[in-house]
Amino acid sequence: MRLNLIKVIALFAVLGLLLTLGFGCKSKTTETTAAQSTAAETTAAAETTAAETTKAATETTSGEPVKLVFWWWGEQEAPGLEKWLKETVDLYQKAHPNVTIETVLQSTETLVSAFKSAAAAQQGPDIQYFWGGIFTIEDAWAGSIVPISDYIPADELKHYYTSYEQQFDGKTWGAVWYTVPNPIVYNKQIFKDAGLDPENFPKTWDEFLAACKAIQAKGIVPFSVGNKEGFAGAWLASYIGIQNLDSPADLMAPAIGKAKYTDEKYAAWWKRLAELRDNKYINKDINSLEFYQGQDNFKKGNAGFTLTVGSGAVDFVKTMGTDKVGIATMPVWGTGKYAGPLQLSSQTVGITSWSKYPKESADFIMFMHTPDRVNAMYKMSGAFPADDRFDPSLLSTDQEKKIAKLASENVSPWGENYIPSQFDEQAYYFGVQDFFNGKTPEDMAKKCQEIIEKWQKEQPDSVKNFEKWYASFTK
Repeated sequence: MRLNLIKVIALFAVLGLLLTLGFGCKSKTTETTAAQSTAAETTAAAETTAAETTKAATETTSGEPVKLVFWWWGEQEAPGLEKWLKETVDLYQKAHPNVTIETVLQSTETLVSAFKSAAAAQQGPDIQYFWGGIFTIEDAWAGSIVPISDYIPADELKHYYTSYEQQFDGKTWGAVWYTVPNPIVYNKQIFKDAGLDPENFPKTWDEFLAACKAIQAKGIVPFSVGNKEGFAGAWLASYIGIQNLDSPADLMAPAIGKAKYTDEKYAAWWKRLAELRDNKYINKDINSLEFYQGQDNFKKGNAGFTLTVGSGAVDFVKTMGTDKVGIATMPVWGTGKYAGPLQLSSQTVGITSWSKYPKESADFIMFMHTPDRVNAMYKMSGAFPADDRFDPSLLSTDQEKKIAKLASENVSPWGENYIPSQFDEQAYYFGVQDFFNGKTPEDMAKKCQEIIEKWQKEQPDSVKNFEKWYASFTK
């Protein structure tokens, strides 16, 4: 899900075009252009009042009582999102007195499994939160969700960025809620104290290792990561592991037997991770810390840098101060198109196949995307909206503008979003844990290949779906 963005000359123009693929970029896999939304149009849209927004929302077709249940992940990525969603629900219910919306929080550990159980029972939510790409598409293959594009008009969907991640067989299966840029955040003061340039994060892998060594010499952990649940394993695979790849098709190729995880193109990243592990540049308790505990160590000033999302970076700035937090991308070691750019993904919502109210569910999703709600979400949570009606003048700090600029240049996809979720869990969640317990890069490449071959034998229907999905990126 990597994108190719248009460079913008003036900073204001960058902000004005910010959302062409998550804030104004153009995707390699879609031909959306930044010209689709001018700064003037964005400003005009931002001036839409809450009253106009309410009036624009389509009334439900029946006056009969309607209850919608919305299962969602919460505000781990974007503190303040829970308050925003409550306010949005209250506004919608006020405009639609016959509709009641119940929101149900799901934990990170059970988000996927709880929905699988609901789908098996054909009961539970009407609207479901999904991570992007395969985490939405697999449930489309399973028949657990209906195409969003059957219920949300094309002239509305055109405003939603990164929708290509949720497209399969000519349909769009999930409505993007907010985009997820994935920068590195680093502590400028720690860099300065270590004799490093606080305004320039390393660009190459060798420079990166040298910076880690300098920070370590000051008695500080260079790279703080928590992988107790396994999620950080997939993050490391996405940040580091895709640098020899050029397209979503490259990411899918091993799943359908067109490449092997033991090929150097796919296996080399384990050697880069070994350099961080063996030199103790990553905290030794990585497997004991929860994901957000690893980030908290950075927030407390106990680490040189960590991995995060755009809204997390905004939160770090608020907590640590604008003078302390720097924004960067993973230094380059690979030779593919995905080496160096910011990675960009999205979080989505879908409508369940058993919902009695798909039209009403779609109407609420469209209400979430009205300009008033889009801009309020950013102000309240820092989550970057996936909608070209976002007002870029709301970006206030240099760090927010830096993320916007990175997203307006070349971006690449989130690696997890184009591989089987079962493989992701076994090879990266648990595999990276094994790696930090002493496995070699060669062990891990071999294990990855064994896992994907086992999946291929056990999931022939999924392999066929992957082949069809792969073909859509090679035409």
